[in-house]
Amino acid sequence: MEKIRATVLGLFGLATMWLFLSVPFDSHPVAARTTSPAVQSWQQKAPMPEPRKFEIATPLNGKIYCVASGDESSKDHGRVYEYSPVADQWTRKRRTSVARHSSGYGAVNGRIYAISGFPENEGAGPPPALTPVVEEYDPSTDNWRKRAPLPRPRSFPAGAGANGKLYAIGGVAQRDGRMFHSPWVDEYDPRADRWTAKADMPFEARAYRVAVANDKIYVIGGADRNFSTLLPDVYEYDPAIDVWIRKSPMPTPRAEFAVTVLNGKICAFGGVGGMNAVEEYDPLTDQWRTCPAMPVSNWLQVAAPLGERIYLITGWEGAWPGGRVLNAVWEYRPS
Repeated sequence: MEKIRATVLGLFGLATMWLFLSVPFDSHPVAARTTSPAVQSWQQKAPMPEPRKFEIATPLNGKIYCVASGDESSKDHGRVYEYSPVADQWTRKRRTSVARHSSGYGAVNGRIYAISGFPENEGAGPPPALTPVVEEYDPSTDNWRKRAPLPRPRSFPAGAGANGKLYAIGGVAQRDGRMFHSPWVDEYDPRADRWTAKADMPFEARAYRVAVANDKIYVIGGADRNFSTLLPDVYEYDPAIDVWIRKSPMPTPRAEFAVTVLNGKICAFGGVGGMNAVEEYDPLTDQWRTCPAMPVSNWLQVAAPLGERIYLITGWEGAWPGGRVLNAVWEYRPS
């Protein structure tokens, strides 16, 4: 079944590691293994009870919410997990109501949004067309509800919340039966339940990450179309004027890494090309600095801030294809 699914995706022209990562692997959950001397900045926390690959981690109401992109068999997409740092405990919540995979996720105004993606297809036929479905998750009620569909559907759009609006950035789109890396940016107004097209990204990349600081959106790192070159590039998008500006590059080119913001500064963790490197960017000075390395080397992890801490959650250990899903959770204390 694994070989059939991988072949189908390849024939369909999905030349992107993002989609390959939805293919089941023979991986086993393991606790993180320390590969460097422990440093005061890092402390291991309660591991995930059910290891998952996540697409988003976001702080809401004193807890961290993660939405899964799949378990070990790449099933159970859209499952929500809640982490309480006070209790150091994980709780499983309600998954998305529409079964799909390769969606994008973003958070704004205390809500999480599942954006577009592919309907789940358990058969051996070609993948179905992208779905435009958008769902909103309310952590106070543990419920999802449908919102206005994405006008330009794609897989893995990067979600970012700024100035009370949600932005779907890039992703892989379909045109005339072909897949391509889209530069599209769409803005969602939750109050009006309406999408609006904005200025395209001025570059082509994949496996990048997005962060929001000082009401601006930063698209960071990634790889070229063929995943042959890792990128250090940083672009700043100002939603107020709908303009993109190139900023100082990241010291370590990397893709498929974790990124989050604490006290107005952007932190990048691990990833392909970085693995255990941690770097911090100050948007006010447009400068990067090197921070204490992660105690494990991994990629595809997610990160979220809470208080004066950053929580680094799960990830993938080892080279792709192969490797294994981690179930480790680490608390990082920036110096």
